[in-house]
Amino acid sequence: MIWVSRWGLVAVCGAGLALSALLLVRERNGSEVTQAGASTAAGREPDSPTDELREPARAPLALPRNSLLAARRESRLDALPRGTLFGRLVEAESRAALAVERIVLLASPDNSVAETLRSRADGSFTGTRDFPRGSVRAWIKDPASGELLVRHEAEFDPERAGEWLVPVPSAAPAQPARGEEPAKERAEEGTTVRGRVLDLAALPVANAVVKVFPLGAPGEVRHGDTDSSGEFTLPLVPGAHRLIVQGRFATSTALLVAAQGANDAGVILLPAAASAGDLRGRLVADSDEGDPFAFLVLRELASGRELGATSDWELFAGEKDGISAFAIKGVPPGEYELEVVGLDGREYEPESLRVSPPAEGLEFRARGPAPVGVVFVARDELSGQPVESFLLLVRIHGQWVGDLGSEAPSRAFDRWAVHADGYRPAQGDFTGARVVRDEEGREHLELEVALGRGLGGAVLFKDLESDRLVAPGFEGFLDPGLDDVQVLADGQVVARSDPSGLAVFVLARAPERLEFVRPGWRVASDRVDEGVRVVFLARE
Repeated sequence: MIWVSRWGLVAVCGAGLALSALLLVRERNGSEVTQAGASTAAGREPDSPTDELREPARAPLALPRNSLLAARRESRLDALPRGTLFGRLVEAESRAALAVERIVLLASPDNSVAETLRSRADGSFTGTRDFPRGSVRAWIKDPASGELLVRHEAEFDPERAGEWLVPVPSAAPAQPARGEEPAKERAEEGTTVRGRVLDLAALPVANAVVKVFPLGAPGEVRHGDTDSSGEFTLPLVPGAHRLIVQGRFATSTALLVAAQGANDAGVILLPAAASAGDLRGRLVADSDEGDPFAFLVLRELASGRELGATSDWELFAGEKDGISAFAIKGVPPGEYELEVVGLDGREYEPESLRVSPPAEGLEFRARGPAPVGVVFVARDELSGQPVESFLLLVRIHGQWVGDLGSEAPSRAFDRWAVHADGYRPAQGDFTGARVVRDEEGREHLELEVALGRGLGGAVLFKDLESDRLVAPGFEGFLDPGLDDVQVLADGQVVARSDPSGLAVFVLARAPERLEFVRPGWRVASDRVDEGVRVVFLARE
C-alpha cells in the first residue's frame, strides 16, 4: 500500500536539503525488520541470503530526477523510544562492505531529527542525534561530484537495532577522461546558448524561465532561470532549437537557434512592465502541528494568468515554530489575487487576498490541524490479493502529479488514477475512503482500489509554451496540462487527454507502437521520469 503526502521537490545543497517544491512521497508496506533493526522501504534491493529484505510496493516519482522523497509529519513522536543509529554502506549487488567515504543525509519522518554526516573510510557511519522509532530516510551522495547515488528508507527500532546496511552503487558516477567522452557528451561539449532578458523599461529580469527545445525529432527540453542580471546560459545538443522566455505574466517572442558551438541569443525582450516590488508574508499554524507548507498561486486579475511559488520549508530546519515565510519577487504593477493551496492538506484563512505590489506582512492562518492522510491499497479484482507495485497519480489545483506515496489529504487532492503492470488502470475520487488506525493507534484514511487483469497505462501531456501557469524552478513539471491529445496504439485511438492533461487507456494487447497526436502540435519531448511518462507538446 502507498501513503500519499506533501507535494515538493528537494534540492540537494552541500550540507543540507532545502524543500523547494511540490509533492512529497513516501512508500510503505509491512516489510520485516532485519536483525540490524532496519528494513528496506524504498528502491530496489538485491536478494538477501536470509531473505530478510524484500522489495516493497513502489510508486514512481513524476518529478525531476534530482528530486528526493520526503516523509509525512507524525504526531506523538516525543513519546517514542529513541536511540543512536549505526550504519554501514554496502555494495548494492553483492552486499559486500563498501570501503568508501560518502556524504550521508539522515532524517526522521517529520524531519524533527535530521543531520548530515560523512561515512568513514571503511564505509561505516554513526549518527550524533537520537532518532525515534519509525522510518528513517537516508540520501547518499558522492562528495566529489555532489551526485545523488541512492535514496533509502528503512524502519528503525532503537530497542532492537544493530547495524543498518545501506546498499549503494560501488562506484560514483563516472567522470569521463578527456578524449573518452560518450558520443552524446562530445556533441554537447562547447555547444551552448546564452542571452540576456530585459523588460519594457530595459531593466534586467531575474528568475524568468528559459525553455529551449529541439525542432524536428523529439529531444530533451532544456530549462533554466535568469540570474539577477537577467542573463542565462544553457547547454545544448547541436541542431535547430526554439527558445522562449516566460516571466511574470509575460512571454517573449519565440527565437530560432541553430546551435553549434557557443551561441549568443543577444538581448531578449520580455514584454512586461518593470517590477513594482515583492509580495512577502507568512503562513501560520499551531507550532505543535508542525510548520505549514503550501503552494502560493498569484493570479493576475486582468489576464487570469498565474504565477506559482512554494512557501519556505527547510527539510533540516531543526525547531518547528508553526510559521513558514513566503516571498514572490519582482511582481509587475497591477491587481492580483493571492491564493494558498495547502500541500499539507490544511485550509487557510483567508482563502485568498487581493494584493498589489509591493506588499509585506501578508498572513494566512491555518484552520485547524493538518488532516489525516490517505493510504491507497491496490488489490487484484478477482483474488483480492494486494498488488505489490503500482503507480499512483493525483490531481491538485487542476494539476496531475505522480509518485504519490505518503499522506494525500483528501481535501487537497480531488482525483486519483492508479495503474500497474498487467492490470487495467482505475480512476476515482476520495469519497470511498474509510477511517482506520495503525499499530500506533493513529488514524488515517484507507482507500482500496480494485484492479482488473489486463493492459493499459497513463500519460501526462504538458503544453510546453503555455504561460497560463508559470512556476520557476520546476523544469516544466508545472506546465499546464494539454487536453484532447489522442493516444494511438498501432494507429488506433485508445484515449484522449482530459482538460488537466491526463490520458488513461486500456489496451486489448501489447502495442508495437504508441503515438500522441494533436492537430497543429508536435511532440517536443517524450520522457519517462522514474516510471511516469510525461510528454511535452508545442505548436507547429
